[in-house]
Amino acid sequence: MVAAAVTGDVLAMCVGPDAVWARRGTETVRVPAVATALGGDRLYGESAAAVAATSAAEAVFDRAGDDVRMQTGLLRYVAAVTGATCDTGTVVVVHPSGWSPRRREMLCTAARHIARNAELVPVAVAAGQVVEVADSERCVVLEVAPRGVTAVALAAGRGGEPALGRLARVPDLGADDVDTDAGFDAVDALVGSVSGPIDPDVVIVTGVPGEPAGVGLCGRIRDRIGRGIRVVPVAAGEILAAIGDAPDGREPTTASAPVPAAESTAHWLRDVRDPAPDPSRWRHAGGWAAAAAGLAAAAVVAWFVVVVAVPVGDTVAHGSADRSDGTAPPPGDAARQTAPGVARGADSSVTLDLGGIRVDLPSRWRVRDLRSVGAARVELLPDSGPDRRIVVVHSRLADGIDTAAVAATLAERAVERGDVIRDLDAATTFGDRPVIAYTEVPDEYSMVRWSVIVEDGVQVAIGCQYLVDEWTGIRSECEQAVHTAVVVP
Repeated sequence: MVAAAVTGDVLAMCVGPDAVWARRGTETVRVPAVATALGGDRLYGESAAAVAATSAAEAVFDRAGDDVRMQTGLLRYVAAVTGATCDTGTVVVVHPSGWSPRRREMLCTAARHIARNAELVPVAVAAGQVVEVADSERCVVLEVAPRGVTAVALAAGRGGEPALGRLARVPDLGADDVDTDAGFDAVDALVGSVSGPIDPDVVIVTGVPGEPAGVGLCGRIRDRIGRGIRVVPVAAGEILAAIGDAPDGREPTTASAPVPAAESTAHWLRDVRDPAPDPSRWRHAGGWAAAAAGLAAAAVVAWFVVVVAVPVGDTVAHGSADRSDGTAPPPGDAARQTAPGVARGADSSVTLDLGGIRVDLPSRWRVRDLRSVGAARVELLPDSGPDRRIVVVHSRLADGIDTAAVAATLAERAVERGDVIRDLDAATTFGDRPVIAYTEVPDEYSMVRWSVIVEDGVQVAIGCQYLVDEWTGIRSECEQAVHTAVVVP
């Protein structure tokens, strides 16, 4: 889905290592991302580039020398070039997908100096809004910078919009290297590292080969990839044109004004408060089409789990390193059912057939969206309210991938995402069965404990999300789900 062009009181920017593209109204400009000292002040952009022969120019977006004051100066210069006023309502800044939280926070601080509101969007997410991709198609975004190449598997976010999935980067591989045999082999391996054993259907190329001047390089990438994969170049100007003028639907950034704790709500809680579709309406007109669409969207979220990717965004964290000996009581002899949502006694359990996986939970739990049954990812909610949830994700592993390989890959991801993934334990017990466990902290309001089970070539990840300090309110159900999870042939 391509959003409307940026108009009105919105300034859109796309930040790259060498330049900043900006769009206000219908005009897009490119400004070099450099600064140079002049007396006690700095010159930016074109002015800095013009005097660079006599005074060394500094790259504003240089990881080693990131300076929020320098970034603020450059963004102010870019805003002035577009004719934006100091009271611009909103600035939307697109940034490289692999940037760390610290770098994003710094950029957001700089952006808040040029507009009343600031919003950050990863390049991969913005590029995903430019290209028409079917729900059933797997998509990877390749960000090729002069220094460094990043691959991102797109997942399905809220409302069907693209969201970041698994990400991998080769920092010492540049745009010039991509045009060599060895360089392309590295790029091909990079795409495979985020897409897993199944080729993506679409590769979106941004950065150097995505710009009009790099169309030849993009063509050579397309020829080399082959295998029926659709390769689509996306330029910065197209990304900016795809950013809508109504940012309310996007995630708030670190620049958002503080909200009192009593009024704060985690994104996933706001999301699950949306009423579930009426099953009777789903069963009627278009039901099978809706089911297929739901299956495809959920598969996009879960396919990267095949290569043991860690959840991102609003996905709940996988299992904790809790070594408690307490286990969920085995399911009783109460009558069981495979259709979710039929109430039983307060203490009875039911079997929920999720399509590929079955779990037992107290009868007050239900499938959030019946259209997700049979998909790779299913959410479960209690009738008492949306203040907790259990997510069940399953996928078939590639040949040769065992528990040790899954644990090793998770350990690598935990190192990469140490700000989100904690307490990884590759050999623990939860729910009276061996699991790989870790805790994810997706936002400031909630935590997720994931338990990863590997059996018969299938990986099952059960994530229990709860508000901070409220683990006891879901622990019993979480243990029961892990204890009773069964792979259905």
